[in-house]
Amino acid sequence: MKKVIFLLLFLHSLLFSCEICVSTSPKTEVLISVISNKTHIEKINFTWIVSKEFTLSLNEIYDQNTNSILDKDEIEKRIRNRYCIAY
Repeated sequence: MKKVIFLLLFLHSLLFSCEICVSTSPKTEVLISVISNKTHIEKINFTWIVSKEFTLSLNEIYDQNTNSILDKDEIEKRIRNRYCIAY
């Protein structure tokens, strides 16, 4: 029974992963910059750095006009679809 459950969980991740996530976990770095004074945090900046392969994979999936760039409207459309936001 344990083998069956493990197999189902493993296959589930393979079936619903993008092509790069199936074979490896994409390398991601997050740089955090904090600007603060003695009592308050004034600003926090996050910079996400992902591998080139992962970026190319995302472009293949989400670049609808095939210009190799994720345009602002493509990103906004994806966010609206993901969170069911009506504009």
